[in-house]
Amino acid sequence: MTKNEKILVENITKALQTATPGCRKELKLWDAAVMLPLLETSEGLSILFQVRSMDLKWQPGDICFPGGRREPEDGDLAVTAARELEEELGPY
Repeated sequence: MTKNEKILVENITKALQTATPGCRKELKLWDAAVMLPLLETSEGLSILFQVRSMDLKWQPGDICFPGGRREPEDGDLAVTAARELEEELGPY
């Protein structure tokens, strides 16, 4: 990983650790989380996106990060993001 890539990862980590998630309840939203997969490749640091199947009823064909709705058994949103990543892309 290059020096600039390390700085990027540190900045993203710091921002996520100090962020306060929230939403406007009047929008009737639900708790959800996404994972921002950063991969080290031979060309440097890359961000992994996925493309949703066109057969899905909810947001078909969207380009997105892996993630989804929080389940009752999820301890916190970090668990939600990790569970969704594994469900959508397989074990990591």
